[in-house]
This record gives sequence, structure tokens and C-alpha cells, in this order.
Amino acid sequence: VATMLAIVWLVGMTNTMNLLDGLDGLSGGVAAIAAIIMFFLSVGPKVHQPETALISLVLAGSCLGYLIYNFYPAKIFNGDSGAYFLGMTIGILAIFSGAKLATAMLVLGLPIVDTIWAVVRRLASGRSPFSPDRGHIHHLLLDSGLSQRQAVLVIYAFSIVFGGIALVASSSQKLWAFIVLVLTLSAMIIVLTRLRSRRARLAAENSSL
Repeated sequence: VATMLAIVWLVGMTNTMNLLDGLDGLSGGVAAIAAIIMFFLSVGPKVHQPETALISLVLAGSCLGYLIYNFYPAKIFNGDSGAYFLGMTIGILAIFSGAKLATAMLVLGLPIVDTIWAVVRRLASGRSPFSPDRGHIHHLLLDSGLSQRQAVLVIYAFSIVFGGIALVASSSQKLWAFIVLVLTLSAMIIVLTRLRSRRARLAAENSSL
């Protein structure tokens, strides 16, 4: 059972980071935040894994150095292989300890919820879960009027806030924090989807006049 759960987690994290890679600097920045949070958790007394902390720090430094050239307007890009590498590495770091697994779910709560929503949305419309669309949270933020930089910074903020909560919260508190995150993101998706539909309807009405 543990082996199967590990496979599901790693495959899920790998694809989650790839689906997140829709805006310049998004996946690299979120991966850097996750790695920094895992570093602080790994050097803390509850986990105390110096080797894991070192790998997390190396990953964070690599992402931050890369982010200089990947933030909007990007000069270089992840590609699928880069996003897969980030997702797999973070998934492996998280699985070394149950505490870090819960932390990763909070730090990466937004892309995890976004991935689940993408699969449900596409299957409900009779399409393949791997087919592209503009229903991701970062697309909804763009369509609401935010710039690329602003949309990326909003998602950074979610990762930082809930990652910080994960550092100081107990196991039960992390569960409640994740529930709050899911409810908040669900409400945000509903509001942004309705806002986009309203903007599209008004644009269609104006074009017909």
C-alpha cells in the first residue's frame, strides 16, 4: 500500500508541476518556495534531516538563479522535462518524511487543487484530462484583468502563506489549513469563472451593437 501511494504521489506531483507551468516564472518560483519551506522544516528539531535540508537548499538556489531568466518576460523556459524534474524532486523530498508530505500539500495546495479541478472539468465536458484549455487558475486570474506578473505573485503569495502555516502548525492544524485552502480556492475558481463568463458576454454584446 505504501509503495502504491508513493507512486501515485510522485506521478501526481510530477504532472501537477507540469500543469502549473503555464506562465513565465510560475513553476520555478513555486518550486523555490516549496524547497525553502522544506529546508527550514528539515533543519528543525521535529525532522532534523541535514541531508534533505541540503538537497532542498540546492534546489531552491537553482530555482532562484533560473528565475532571474524565467520571470516575465522570460528568456529561457522549463519545457516539459524541466517541470517534470521539479515536480519529481519536490515529491521525493516530501516523501522522505510524513511531516514534509503534509507541508508539501500545503505549499503546493493551489497547483494540486488546480490539477484536480482540471481533470474533473475536462472529464465532465467529455474531453481527455490531458487536453489543453484555459480553465487553470492562472488563466482565470489573467482573464480577470491581472497582468502576468500580478497573477504569478498572487499564486506565490498562496504558497508562502500556507507554507509558513505548515512550518508552525501541528498535524491536525495542517489538515484544517488544507481544508481552508481548498474552500478558498474553490470559491475563487467559482467567482473568477463567473467573472470571465460575464466579461465574455458583455464583449459579445458590445461587438454585436
